[in-house]
Amino acid sequence: MRFLGYFGLYLCLLQLVACGNSMADIEQVKVMDKAGIERATNIQMYYSDSAIVRVLVKAPVMLNHLDPENPRREFPNGIKADFFDDSGNLSSKLTAKSATQQEREETVTVRDSVVIWNYRKERLECEELILDRPKDKISSTKYVKITTPENTIWGYGFESNMEFTKWRILEVKGRMRSKNLMDSPL
Repeated sequence: MRFLGYFGLYLCLLQLVACGNSMADIEQVKVMDKAGIERATNIQMYYSDSAIVRVLVKAPVMLNHLDPENPRREFPNGIKADFFDDSGNLSSKLTAKSATQQEREETVTVRDSVVIWNYRKERLECEELILDRPKDKISSTKYVKITTPENTIWGYGFESNMEFTKWRILEVKGRMRSKNLMDSPL
């Protein structure tokens, strides 16, 4: 009987030791927890306002970072966006080689070979733009070039509404008359 008591105690202790996690195991779980990245391919995301589609975003790859301190979406392989007016008509298009959407700030930063076209056949080219949804504006502090059917204007700094229909260059450095009939994706 005494043997069975010791044997039972031994099994309980063995079970407790067998269920324990080493510090390395616990650290590994923390590392996996920090990773928290969802990956999606060939995505199409629609953004609407009052049941009207305002933006359609397409990207080959989206990385959704689930970090509670910095939730964000990254588009490392490029992004294409179509912007629509209140009537649902296509008003402008945007392309860039990468983008990051900050969820808390409700901003999107597009980088590398950024191009925007609008229905008036105006084209903006730059290396970085910030789309700020709460302020309903697009801006940049970098070099920008805007080509219209009549002119090419370049400079530093840029502000526009989200549809790229009301824009201005903050520090104009040059202007050139153009007879260029631009290609437009619209």
